[in-house]
Amino acid sequence: MKLHVIFFGVFFLISSCTTNHPTLTEEKKEYFKKIENPLERWQAHKISNYNYLIDISLFGSGAGKYRVFIQNSKVEKVLSIKSNKWIIPTYLKNYYTFNDLIIAAQSKDTTQQKIQVKYDSLYGYPIQYFDEGYNEVIDDEYRYEIREVEFFR
Repeated sequence: MKLHVIFFGVFFLISSCTTNHPTLTEEKKEYFKKIENPLERWQAHKISNYNYLIDISLFGSGAGKYRVFIQNSKVEKVLSIKSNKWIIPTYLKNYYTFNDLIIAAQSKDTTQQKIQVKYDSLYGYPIQYFDEGYNEVIDDEYRYEIREVEFFR
């Protein structure tokens, strides 16, 4: 009996984790790719549980690689890859959902700042972001790259 419970538990965990949606037909993939606005493309998928690896480069503290876990469209926990320790809950406000990252990238004042963003062509989340900062300020560049995205049902 215990073996059956363990088997079904492992089967459930494996089947609920995927790096791409196996239910997306080529027709659906083409539909999502045609949505031009990244935020609308992301929201059309209705994904609320996922995690991703973010590599942050900036001048000062906060730079590094982190695994960000999103549950019910909220940041639940963040793991520092370098220290292999969980980020203290009070600092979770410094990490974002894809929805929030897209909104932040789209709301930047590009007349004062040089910003470059590349979005995932199927899901719409930002895969690369570079903000050179304000023209008059030195060392305020900020860059991140998102990889290893996993979606959960």
